[in-house]
Amino acid sequence: MKAYFLAEQMKCKKTSIGKIMVFMPAFTIIFSFFLSGNYFVINSSNWWYMMMFPGMVSLICGVIIRKDKKLKNHAVISLPVDMKKIWDGKVLYGIWVTGAGLCLMFLLLAFAEIIAGKYDMVMEKSPSLEALCFAGILLFFTFLWQIPFCMFLAETTGTFLMLLIHMILYNISVIYVSLKPFYMMIPGAISARIMCAVLGILPNNLLAEPGAMSFSPELLDKSSIWIGTLSGIIWFCLFWYLGRKWYGRQGKGK
Repeated sequence: MKAYFLAEQMKCKKTSIGKIMVFMPAFTIIFSFFLSGNYFVINSSNWWYMMMFPGMVSLICGVIIRKDKKLKNHAVISLPVDMKKIWDGKVLYGIWVTGAGLCLMFLLLAFAEIIAGKYDMVMEKSPSLEALCFAGILLFFTFLWQIPFCMFLAETTGTFLMLLIHMILYNISVIYVSLKPFYMMIPGAISARIMCAVLGILPNNLLAEPGAMSFSPELLDKSSIWIGTLSGIIWFCLFWYLGRKWYGRQGKGK
C-alpha cells in the first residue's frame, strides 16, 4: 500500500496541489480578517467548512485524477498491478494532502486568535482554542467521504463538472438537511450539523442561540457529534469500497 501512496505522491509532486493546500486556508483567513472584524474567527470557521474546504477537496481530487486521466489511464492499465490498489493509493494521498490543508487552516486560525489576544483585540463569541482543535479533528473525519466521491466524479465526468456537481449537492445538503433529525443519512449535511454543537455556529453563519433564525435547542445536543462522526466514517468506507470496486474493473478486456 505504501508503494502506491508514494507513487501518487511522486506523480503529483510538480502539480498545483501544494499551492491549493496553502492558498485556500490563507485566502479564507485573510479575506475574513478584512471583512469580519470582531467576528473574524466565527466567520473564518463557517466559511471554511461551508465553501472553502469542500472546494479545496474537489480541486485536489481533480488534480490527482487528472494525472492519469489525461492519458486515458493507459499508463496504469498497462502495468501489471492491481487497479484496486492504485485507487487506494489515490485515496490515501488525497486524505494526506487534504488533511494537511485542514491542519494549516486551523493552525492559522489558532495563531490569529492568539495574536489578537496579545494585542487586546476582542473577538466576539469566539470559540476556544480547544473547540477549534476539536472542530478540525471532526471535520477531517466527516469530510473523508468527499475524497473517493469526488475522485469517482472526476473520473466519470471530468474535473469541472465534478466541482460543479459536488459543490451544488453539498450546499443543497447543508441548506435543506443539516438541521433535520435525519441529517446523518446525507453525508453532505453532517459537518455543518455537528459544528452547531462544537463551535456554536449555524450553517447560515449565525450564532446557535435562542432567537437566531433556524435555531432549535436540539442543535446543541452533543450526541450529534458522535452520531455524525460515525456516520461520516461509514459513508467514507462505503464510497471508498464502491470506488475501489469500480476502478478495479478498469482495463479489463483491453
